[in-house]
Amino acid sequence: MRKLILIFLVLSVTHALNAQTKDVQLWAGPSLKYNILKKLRLDFEQQVRFNQNISNYEFTYSEFSLKYEVFKYLDVKTSFRQSFMPAGTLNGTALSDNDRSRFSLDASTSDKVFKTGIKVGYRIRYQNSWENNSNVSSNYIRNKLELEYNLSKLVDPYFNYESFYRLNKLNQFRQDRYTLGLTWRVNKKIDIDSFYRFQKEKNVKHPETDYIIGIGVSYEFN
Repeated sequence: MRKLILIFLVLSVTHALNAQTKDVQLWAGPSLKYNILKKLRLDFEQQVRFNQNISNYEFTYSEFSLKYEVFKYLDVKTSFRQSFMPAGTLNGTALSDNDRSRFSLDASTSDKVFKTGIKVGYRIRYQNSWENNSNVSSNYIRNKLELEYNLSKLVDPYFNYESFYRLNKLNQFRQDRYTLGLTWRVNKKIDIDSFYRFQKEKNVKHPETDYIIGIGVSYEFN
């Protein structure tokens, strides 16, 4: 197990640093999960992101979500995210902190594959993002497929693929995202998520390619 984890981390960092990319990033932060009712959960996430080969603070965001289990194989979730960005400009417009918001609505399903320890999941998301200091907004449909393997009581590896489809009368795919991760169970309430992510834009004039290292800690209240 230790060798598998070490190989995963070494390959992730080495590939990120040596690949011909425009950027290497770090995403990190905590999240809280509170079970209001048996089928209703309130989530809060705080994340900070660094870009320019992890040398520059990009932004942080706060996100609140409500997740409801409709029935065994279907969950729905609505979220609101507020991003706090350093002062700068966007299309010639001066920006200050507290300048980007996002609303999203998810529907997801998952199930185990017989008795193999593998779980297959699918999530569809509609999201609307807007700049608070300008009229810039965007709408996306995001589809994500995920495979998770119950390796041990300590850690579960997972892989997912996500596509970003831009609306706003453009109607075209704009980004592909691939993630390889490990979910660590510290105890019944605390999990640690570590991942390596590759994402690339398409159908834009100057597509960006990002290699992302991520770490997150979640705590669940009963």
